Amino acid sequence: MSARPTKCQYLSEEANAALIKVPNVHHLTPSPEGGKGYDSLTPDEKKANDDKVMRFADSHPGATIFIFAPWCPHCHGAMPQFIAAAGLVGETMAVANAEMCSESLLRGGLANVTHFPFVCKRDKNGDTHVLENAITKESIVEFASKSTQTAAPTAALSPGTPAASSLDAAFQ
Repeated sequence: MSARPTKCQYLSEEANAALIKVPNVHHLTPSPEGGKGYDSLTPDEKKANDDKVMRFADSHPGATIFIFAPWCPHCHGAMPQFIAAAGLVGETMAVANAEMCSESLLRGGLANVTHFPFVCKRDKNGDTHVLENAITKESIVEFASKSTQTAAPTAALSPGTPAASSLDAAFQ
């Protein structure tokens, strides 16, 4: 088994140092060599990132995934809450940089991401469950600990709906 990537150039050094200390958190979208952004990745690199995220989601049903955008100040504020929550639960959790994922992955492949930060998990049937509450350490712990067997999946939104408008900015 290879070592899990734990550092991302888009996270603060403090967040990177904290992530390394939490063994149940996987970094799904480490930054590519040379600090390239998503727009400069080759089609093969983009597909590899998307495939890695989906393999993780499919092989870890119920794992809580924190999707962030590096330019989003709310994400920077919520990341410490996610890391603190991850240290309190034994469940598998993951962090994904939205800039390293394709629009099709974020708009339906993994989840129907409508805003950043976005916290979700997929059950064994591929249904997505979304943290609807404010992103606090306590709400993340409760969400991560809740079985997806009892939670109702979140209805998907189509691109362009008002709730998806904050994600639209990421792909313009």
